Amino acid sequence: EELELSAEQFALLDSELGSCKCNLLVDNLPSNKIVRTTSVIALRVHDGYGSILTQIGTYASGTGASLACRLPEIERLVSETPEAAVSRLIATELAPLVHMLVFTEGERSFEHVDTPAYGVSTLQVRTSLVATID
Repeated sequence: EELELSAEQFALLDSELGSCKCNLLVDNLPSNKIVRTTSVIALRVHDGYGSILTQIGTYASGTGASLACRLPEIERLVSETPEAAVSRLIATELAPLVHMLVFTEGERSFEHVDTPAYGVSTLQVRTSLVATID
């Protein structure tokens, strides 16, 4: 199947492919369509009292504060192992907790998402890991 993309869609895909943030593959069943794949690693860190570590927002110069409650997460690069992505997440976002985290379980989920900005659908692979603070 021939893929028709606008210049903006092509530039966006090219940028993500060049920075190893996604892959493109052919979904053999049932349609032989090209699919963009991404992978995210999320950590659910909790203490023994039921509290969960979350990020409640971000701040950027010029745009100010943006509220969004989310778990610590990071995009896994194409060439990166899940373990390396977790290490990068801990080093960049959770460095003070590095020696206190005890990983207990994990699960992987897959979701097909319509992503018109890219001109192709996206398969999001999300790995969720659970850790306690020891």
